[in-house]
Amino acid sequence: FTSTREMLQACRVLSPVGVRSFRPSLVQRMTFHLTSSCPLSTTRPSMQKTDMLEQLRNIKSLKKPKKPKEEKTPKLSSGVISVDSEGFQELKARVIKLRAEQLDLLGERGVIRDEISVENPADIISSCLKKPFSCEKCGKGYKTQRSLIKHNSEGSKCYIASGPDSESMENLNSEQIKLAEDIKLAAVPVEFKCDDCGKVYGTQSILKRHQLKSVTCQKIKELKGTGQYVEEGSLEGLQASKLFECEFCHKEFKSQSSMGVHQKKNKKCLALRGIVPEQIPTELEQLEGSKSEVHFEKENTPELSEDEFVKQELPLLSSREVDIAEKQEILVAYFDTLVNTGRSRAALEELNFIKSNDDGKDYVGSVLIYDKLLRGFARNNDFGKIQELWKEIVSSGQKPTMDSFVSAMISFHKVDESKNVFKTIFNQVYDDFTQAGFTVEQALNKGNFLFDDKRRFLSVLSNFLPSPLAVPTPEDVAPDIVRSLSSAGATNLESHLESVMERKELEPLLARQLEMESSQTVHIPSIFSTPNSANFRDFTNSLEEVWREAVFEALDKKISSRKKLPIWLRGTTINMHQFLTCVPVEQLTDIIMTTAKDNIQSDNFSLSVPRIISHLGYEVMKAYHTNLKTNDTTNNFSDYLSAVSKYHDWYCSPDPSTPSHRAALQSVTEDQTLDQGYTMWPRSVRTVVGTEMYRILTKEIIVDRDREGSVIIDGKVIDSHGILRKPLQPSSTCPAFFKVFRKRKDNRDVEELKPHPSISTVYEPIAFVDLEFPATDMPMLVPPLPWVSHNTGAYYIQESMLVKNPESAQAEHDALLSSLPPGGLNPVLDSINQLSSVPWIVNKPVLELASKLFLDQSDKQLLSKTDLPLHPDQLLPPTLPDGLQDVLAGRARLTDSQAEEYRNYIHQRSLHTQIKSETFSLWCSALYRLSLANHFQDNILWFPHNIDFRGRCYPLPTQLNHMGADMARSLLVFAKGKKLGKHGFTWLKLHCINLTGTMKRESVAARLEYADSIMPKIIQSATSPLDGERWWLESDDPWQTFSTCVEIKRALEHPGGPEDYTSHHPIHQDGSCNGLQHYAALGRDQLGARAVNLVPAEKPQDVYSEIAAIVDRKREEDSQAGLEIATVLEGFIKRKVVKQTVMTTVYGVTKFGATKQIEKQLKNTEDFPVDLVSPASKYLANKTFESLNELFTASQEIQSWFTECAKIISKDCKSNVTWVTPLGFPVIQPYSSILEKADKTIILDMTSMFKVGRKNKKEVEVKINTIKNRNGFAPNFVHSLDSSHMMLTSMAMWSQGITFASVHDCFWTHPADVEIMNRACRDQFVALHSSPILDDLSEHFLERYLKLPDNLAGKQLKAETLYKLLQARNTEERKREMLFKSLPKKGELDLSVIQDSVYFFS
Repeated sequence: FTSTREMLQACRVLSPVGVRSFRPSLVQRMTFHLTSSCPLSTTRPSMQKTDMLEQLRNIKSLKKPKKPKEEKTPKLSSGVISVDSEGFQELKARVIKLRAEQLDLLGERGVIRDEISVENPADIISSCLKKPFSCEKCGKGYKTQRSLIKHNSEGSKCYIASGPDSESMENLNSEQIKLAEDIKLAAVPVEFKCDDCGKVYGTQSILKRHQLKSVTCQKIKELKGTGQYVEEGSLEGLQASKLFECEFCHKEFKSQSSMGVHQKKNKKCLALRGIVPEQIPTELEQLEGSKSEVHFEKENTPELSEDEFVKQELPLLSSREVDIAEKQEILVAYFDTLVNTGRSRAALEELNFIKSNDDGKDYVGSVLIYDKLLRGFARNNDFGKIQELWKEIVSSGQKPTMDSFVSAMISFHKVDESKNVFKTIFNQVYDDFTQAGFTVEQALNKGNFLFDDKRRFLSVLSNFLPSPLAVPTPEDVAPDIVRSLSSAGATNLESHLESVMERKELEPLLARQLEMESSQTVHIPSIFSTPNSANFRDFTNSLEEVWREAVFEALDKKISSRKKLPIWLRGTTINMHQFLTCVPVEQLTDIIMTTAKDNIQSDNFSLSVPRIISHLGYEVMKAYHTNLKTNDTTNNFSDYLSAVSKYHDWYCSPDPSTPSHRAALQSVTEDQTLDQGYTMWPRSVRTVVGTEMYRILTKEIIVDRDREGSVIIDGKVIDSHGILRKPLQPSSTCPAFFKVFRKRKDNRDVEELKPHPSISTVYEPIAFVDLEFPATDMPMLVPPLPWVSHNTGAYYIQESMLVKNPESAQAEHDALLSSLPPGGLNPVLDSINQLSSVPWIVNKPVLELASKLFLDQSDKQLLSKTDLPLHPDQLLPPTLPDGLQDVLAGRARLTDSQAEEYRNYIHQRSLHTQIKSETFSLWCSALYRLSLANHFQDNILWFPHNIDFRGRCYPLPTQLNHMGADMARSLLVFAKGKKLGKHGFTWLKLHCINLTGTMKRESVAARLEYADSIMPKIIQSATSPLDGERWWLESDDPWQTFSTCVEIKRALEHPGGPEDYTSHHPIHQDGSCNGLQHYAALGRDQLGARAVNLVPAEKPQDVYSEIAAIVDRKREEDSQAGLEIATVLEGFIKRKVVKQTVMTTVYGVTKFGATKQIEKQLKNTEDFPVDLVSPASKYLANKTFESLNELFTASQEIQSWFTECAKIISKDCKSNVTWVTPLGFPVIQPYSSILEKADKTIILDMTSMFKVGRKNKKEVEVKINTIKNRNGFAPNFVHSLDSSHMMLTSMAMWSQGITFASVHDCFWTHPADVEIMNRACRDQFVALHSSPILDDLSEHFLERYLKLPDNLAGKQLKAETLYKLLQARNTEERKREMLFKSLPKKGELDLSVIQDSVYFFS
């Protein structure tokens, strides 16, 4: 024992000792009383202190007797024993030996035997209890079995080799045997077997605990007592008891759910389930059989309860390693700001101070930090500093990066290349550069260049290399499907600005665009006005000037407080104020003021405080990056604008030798850096900066108020009518913002920032008169910058990202995109650039009519038909009846009827509040859209595009674009017009009828005949839309119908006839249930293809009516069988009842969701019994899914395969599902969340950065949402296919010089070019599905998710455990392989028939 406390605990266990008092002393003396029942006590009740000391001396004398003949065992004759640290050993020996002999514990362990005899009982401690485990070779004893195993480990002189038995090894293949040889197997000295279940344990104590707690053993004992136990083995007994046994650790459970919880949380089982070998075993007896037996289920593994989230396995790092990694990110960003603001020497001084600090030197051991300094001194051509830093990199054992070599070579920019000394040094650097495996091509494509770094690098190479620099042409990595398009050539390229504007008109527009992007916000006049708005505007402007001065002073004071670190802090921390200093105070002030105004004007919604802090920090970082981009110290920005001007020359007159916008821009910027690698600030830095900005916002923005609470400015207050008057005294000062806590998701209290009510009162009258938008919400006035990479394109100054992703998934997707070979993303970039390059103009007739109806608000029925929102003030709140008001005013008791009436009133009031809030949001959206259209109605507009994670394209300006509902689509038309020609007017008429939605089942000829018959109504709708029959209002899309009516009228009135009329109107061709079209093509499903118009037909097929008919047939069969609910539904199964469910089935709708969709339709169906809505909805949902399975057999099989694969990948592989589109775009589902605790030691005025670490620091946790991954994969994959189809069509149209736009699966072009677009659309759909889409997906899954890392090496495992591990992981691997290879069977559909299908896209 190591303490008296441990000894006493042993006494309580081994003997009936009653401890009545215990008083330890500093010299480890103790006194305790033994009861008379203790074998060590006698009849004598007590002894004196002197006797006790004498006994102590006698005990001590027994330790090492000098003469054996004088050795005498003391006789303990007292019930009180006092011992010190030496005599204490004998007491332990006596007590434990005596009780152990009675319980036969030591005897069972083979420690105390008859031949053992010790003269002194105290020696038993060292020989038996202290070190009961001894080595069989050398005899050395150990306290624990683990120590003995370590002693006998491989490499020691007492190593005992052990391994799996021959029978087990026979079942392992050569790969497994090799793996087993690398794993250390633990020796098992003794085994103890359970008589009931037959399990073997290492110690008897574990066996006894098992016998006491094992449910299986208890059940077997009961069965043995009743004679029902099966004697063939414990397995049958276990099965007879109906218990559930874990196949990995063999623990038993009463229920399968309990076993599932165990397998999810037990570390041993997680290890057994998660470890897989590096290679697939050639044979596994457990998985013999055909693939059809898999059925996408783990048959040999018990089904676990479904988890919504699983934790992604990340490398385990120590707290210090995590802290160093996080602080190094901060240091890299810190030195980046110093170097890029021209303070390279200050940065080097800071680095040297940190290295001189013992605590900080490990934190600067990153070559990325040195790269920042190398680049700074390279720009200054400082050879001495370059050499010093290079020596430090090499001496510290770090490996120079490609950017390190580039910086070293840039430093030769201004040297005399004719001198041999410089040639020798450069050649040495260049040789090291190539020997390190780098090439000039890699440096130009992947290098990190800012300012004029790239031009200097190219200049140095051309001066010092003996032969002219020849950069090899990048390998063509485009997919075959894209390569065939490129081979067709681009000889028919046409300018989008032909007959629209002249080249010289772009120059002033570019200046205006740059000014707009440089501003924090853009002011747009609203079409909505209020009385005396000018007075309120002047009042708020004065108020904002006072706030701005206060914020500016606070920022300037804060930054000035620590321009330099105090000398006593040098080396212990960094000056975090540098992250504020790198941005001018004026810009910081603008950021705070813009955030404050946004908060004031967002009446119904407020960002949480953490979101505001994050936003402020991000805006400061973005301002820093924008300043770097526009820095013209080295004429870099001027050269950039000059290159943009050359690109505009190509845009106005495209050269076929440069077939794409991307290639045209790259050709004029070969010596410039378009894809500039800005250093992103870590989240901790952005949080620190944002927190300081937020503190200044809440502290410095205050208001003075008079006695009535009115805001005072310049000694005046303003009333609700806009009249200025003197304030009522006394006055007071209060903050302009206050904090509130609001319930959010998971019922958590979230802190929000709200404006003071007095501030809201002042701003409310002008909230919708003066509109302010970020520059990125504005359409562009010049052609957008072509995308040249995943982080460069769209706007000329503002940052923008190609792929829209949540922050938690951004880094992972960026890594995938960066890993692509040069040119791997070009097909996607070229198609997006084509969409972005289309110029638009505002459709003035629609704008005038929509603005008039929106502002009038008098005809509510007309507003409802045109889908224009009411002003929220038009919604009158519910009122209480007069009688009830009197009762409530008198505080009388309500009757039952009055209470019910009052409850209804409260419900109606709550509903009114909700509807008013939704209406307000819709009203604001319409106001913003119409105001922007009104402001830009005389301009040519461009809409830069980007994509979501699936590859679907969206315009970056959110408020005004051609993608949206009916009015949004009708507000914009092509800027470039084209004559209707021979067939253009026919397509215009057909488009008008298609928009009405009344003749979807009719042929094209019937629709054109109908259009001619109602031509007077069309003309009247265009001439007097608010008078007469107002036919256009009967359409499904009234605004687009009205716009088409106007275009038809103009064509008919053209002097040269319709054929000579120049039309700007886009014609739409929409896919017929496009998701199901892709499914039918994937599975070559003939029946499904016919239902979605892939197969030619005289009339268009309506899949919704087809499904409704099948559902009704099944209902009739159930009705005849006597099912009551089927009889009730007779006559109620209409097309609209099942339409939404059929439409969303391709997007993964569940039966629960389908039930809710059908329930909504049945509630709106007249005469249907209300009490039967719920059972009828459930019945119809099931029948709808059965009908879909019947009509789209192959589609349903593919969707099931998608779902099962996603389940395995997200749940077992603990990863988001990834795939690659046919155009080479890598997709990763962003269904994970990052859980990371903020490091509270990182603050702005930090005094010790390297000593204070985070307590209990944990590695970042990434949680994968398995449900979203499983349910989202099928629809997301189909969305990626429809985006690929659209991109292929856009590239085909561009190469033919035809204007093309799209809204996902709805394609737009001029009326004269519809036939060409239809041909390209069908050609590209056939080409897309002729490629092995599912086979490529299967190969991707096998390559990425079949193998899992092997983490068995170096572990000590028993032979039996090792064998089970290998078998379990091999079984799992084979199951995955069989699943990923089990592609659904394809039908016999011939894709070429799609070429002749009129209604495929129509």
